[in-house]
Amino acid sequence: MNKHRLKIGTAALLIALVTAGCGGNGPAASPSSSPAGSPTETAAASSAAPSAPVKLSLMHGWTGEVPMAKAFEPAIERYAAAHPEVNLEVITQAGNAIKEKLVIDMAANQPPDVFLHWGLSVTEPYVKNGKVADLTDLISANGELAGRYVDGSLNPVTLGGKVYGLPIETYMHVFLVNQALFDEHGVKVPATFEELKTAVSAFKGKGLIPIAANGTSARYLIEAMHSQAVDNNELMDMFAGKKAFDARLTDASAKLVELSGMGAFPKGVETLQTLQALAFFNEKQAPMYYQSSWTIGNLVPEVVGDAKVVPFPLVSDQAVPTMTAGAGYFVYMSQAAYENEEKRQAAWELMQYLAGPEVAKDLIELAANPSPVKVSFDESKVSAPFAQVQQLQQSIDKTFESYQELVGDKTVYQELANRVLLGDLTPEGFAEEMNKLVKEHPNSVLAQ
Repeated sequence: MNKHRLKIGTAALLIALVTAGCGGNGPAASPSSSPAGSPTETAAASSAAPSAPVKLSLMHGWTGEVPMAKAFEPAIERYAAAHPEVNLEVITQAGNAIKEKLVIDMAANQPPDVFLHWGLSVTEPYVKNGKVADLTDLISANGELAGRYVDGSLNPVTLGGKVYGLPIETYMHVFLVNQALFDEHGVKVPATFEELKTAVSAFKGKGLIPIAANGTSARYLIEAMHSQAVDNNELMDMFAGKKAFDARLTDASAKLVELSGMGAFPKGVETLQTLQALAFFNEKQAPMYYQSSWTIGNLVPEVVGDAKVVPFPLVSDQAVPTMTAGAGYFVYMSQAAYENEEKRQAAWELMQYLAGPEVAKDLIELAANPSPVKVSFDESKVSAPFAQVQQLQQSIDKTFESYQELVGDKTVYQELANRVLLGDLTPEGFAEEMNKLVKEHPNSVLAQ
């Protein structure tokens, strides 16, 4: 189970771009030639060390109810305690609120020195506006760092041969089922779309919500069904504008509409947050949920034993098991911190720790959160559903990045998917609008 492999179906942006050290920010403070150690290690004294602690700010969204908080926040506290040479200011914004906070701080030219965020699908404007530091030279100077992560993990933060972040989280979209509810009601766990419709009808008839869903579910489900019908190269060509989205996207969208028409989802699905929808699954009101793997850390003890991770149902006889997976969350340094020599070194050491093996191990064991770091962990400390995610990921040969990482305008894409769910846009219209979206807002990475 504990294999270090992540198969990401994106056009390869070779790690050689990293190790070659091309296109950095110019002369950098000399970083250590090895990864930053555990915060419990004593740092070697430096004659050039400042007499007062370096002030450093860290912004992150892993706080509150998200399972990552129980591993990440104690890790930050350990680091701060072990590094008195750094005066660390921690700024938290739970969940998606970090997006709005970062927008405001960037606009005011007061960015945090180090921050956690999604890939270039979200941070590209900051990169293009010179707000985020190019880490290529720093990574190149540390010969061991590029080999720390599973293949493909740096792709979502690589643009023009330059790397702008370190990966801290891997995502996989998983199909959760409550086996006990299926057994209780004599329903077969679906392996095909027709069996999924049968299960939806059966559970609807029992007064249950067949599929717990929320505001991202429309695009997640469309992606799950569409990706079974296309190969990696085709998909890249579609998002690069070299090939049109066609009847296969229309068909996947039509299947979403069909499920919605059957009453598969909770009322007001488009307004629900992830954990609000998960509550239906946790309270045994919904026997199925398709969502990102981090939610497994929020399963309550009463359902963990009954919860199983299974392949998403196949939509046709020609379809093959497919998984949406990739590196999804990263640690960044602001350009302002990079240009301050004292802050640069302190920020870089903090980044290596946060995106390093000690924190990765805690995130896996305490939060059931998959990691892009090649790290060993105690398999007896992880839940059965998390172990099943790992096993399923290793067994599936066909994987895709989330389409959200590939499209040029994320907000419009989400809106289009929700319009399909709400019946405001036909499946045929969705494919047409996606072609317009790609043409008007090309993906900068794929356009290279």
